Amino acid sequence: LLQMGHTLLPEIPSLYALRIDAAGSPNWQPGLAIPDAEISADFGGKKISATGAILTTHFGITGPAVLKFSSFAAPQLFEKNFKIGLKINLIYGDFYAKTGVFFQKMRQKEPKKRVKNACPFAIPLAFWQFLIAECGVNDALTYANLSKADEAKITLALAEFSCCAEGRAPNKSEFVTCGGVDCGEVDFATMQSKKAKNLFFLGECLNLDAITGGFNLHAAWTTAYVCANYLNKTFF
Repeated sequence: LLQMGHTLLPEIPSLYALRIDAAGSPNWQPGLAIPDAEISADFGGKKISATGAILTTHFGITGPAVLKFSSFAAPQLFEKNFKIGLKINLIYGDFYAKTGVFFQKMRQKEPKKRVKNACPFAIPLAFWQFLIAECGVNDALTYANLSKADEAKITLALAEFSCCAEGRAPNKSEFVTCGGVDCGEVDFATMQSKKAKNLFFLGECLNLDAITGGFNLHAAWTTAYVCANYLNKTFF
């Protein structure tokens, strides 16, 4: 294929969970769902991000946002050996600017409640308690006594929770791979090579992947259908 002028992109994993250093904390809580989050990383000045739910595991994080992120940033993560600093906005749907309003309501309505026992945001209480512990906030602190400095620390942890990816999930259970023949070198009306006549490429030999594993199955069936129709009309 290379002699014919085709570009073969390396096969690399896509759609996988991530191991993170935060999972090593004694306060880490696996088995929780953060319903509306954004995960992002800076790759040499290029920010790549994805939004959706995040699930905590014993080794790190998974869920729709993480799987999408691993797809959007597949080449960059592979180049970094899956090790990169991450920022996670845990209150993506609540917006950073509104956090002060939530804290003020708690001061007014629940002043005697301990901060660690009453979470005003749409995240699990167990994860809230992990964040409070990581911020170094006193367990006995009530909302009435919550200082602006502590509020700022918690707000930063919510909106820009920082951790480091240390690799893929231990079982390396990626759903698909990307890489293969460059799609720009294939005529998708026939699936024929633009470099060599009567050479056709279908399915996963093409550099195709998306945010769900089912896309690859659909792409395999569709490209086969397009090619078969062309061959049937051309040669039969």
